[in-house]
Amino acid sequence: MIDCDTHEEIFVLDCFFGAVWGLALSSIGDYLVTVCADKSIRIWRQTTEQVFISDLQELREEKVMLKEAENDYAEIDMQ
Repeated sequence: MIDCDTHEEIFVLDCFFGAVWGLALSSIGDYLVTVCADKSIRIWRQTTEQVFISDLQELREEKVMLKEAENDYAEIDMQ
């Protein structure tokens, strides 16, 4: 999800195990439905919880760093 005013990434729906085949948004924007190649249908409901972009960016960066460290460890382990 992207803030249309600032073009900043706000949220990433990254829990899929395959390609996303379809996405539908309700007419008033209170929920989002996704259909995925992993044969799953997910419903995302709007909440009153605030989203802090900086916290989400930090979390994504940590995930990337952990994945890189895991790949580096796997390369060392294979040698």
